[in-house]
Amino acid sequence: MTGYVAADGTKFIPYKFTGAVEAQILAALNNCYEVLEETGSSRVSDNTKGPLTYIEKIEKRCEGWTNAKDLEYEMGVTEFNKNAFTGCDDNLSCTTNTYTMKNRTAKARMITVQEAVMVGCTTTAGSCPIWMYNYTYNATAAGGTEDDTYAPNSSYNTGTFTMNAYTGNSTQVWYVTNTGTLSKANTYSLNNSNGYGIKTVIEISKKVS
Repeated sequence: MTGYVAADGTKFIPYKFTGAVEAQILAALNNCYEVLEETGSSRVSDNTKGPLTYIEKIEKRCEGWTNAKDLEYEMGVTEFNKNAFTGCDDNLSCTTNTYTMKNRTAKARMITVQEAVMVGCTTTAGSCPIWMYNYTYNATAAGGTEDDTYAPNSSYNTGTFTMNAYTGNSTQVWYVTNTGTLSKANTYSLNNSNGYGIKTVIEISKKVS
């Protein structure tokens, strides 16, 4: 899922749930997720360090969930779509660990390249399902249904990071672009006019008490 928090504090999310649990689920989503934007020198310059900063922020946001299952995983060991590796090449082949991360237990985590590929994402524009790049800058031009219209300091959400690094360059990581494709982004010296969000993964029980 992806969304953002406006300057006045209003929180936006992309999905509309219906039925008796609508209010409860929406309240939980609003408390759990926001786009995390960092640009320029605030980024690390080495993808071998992994996305620890983002992971910790997600975990803190979602720690109060009662109907979300605890996710247990270890980056570089736990298989996501039958593949545990954290580094992926130009062909989206993930065959090596660019970084590892010790076992974590949390209500949410970031999406992986392996999972994005599983739902259809490739390096071809428009290959990802719409929900993967909706609510990014000019998403409707690529077939999306919702654009990111919140622009603090002219910084639009132009894509969402995955958990995976690029094996061909230690300063790049994989992300889902606003045109519905998987591509690489530098972890340093990013243009301040571009912002990036996070695609989170959660598990919600079908039984809501």
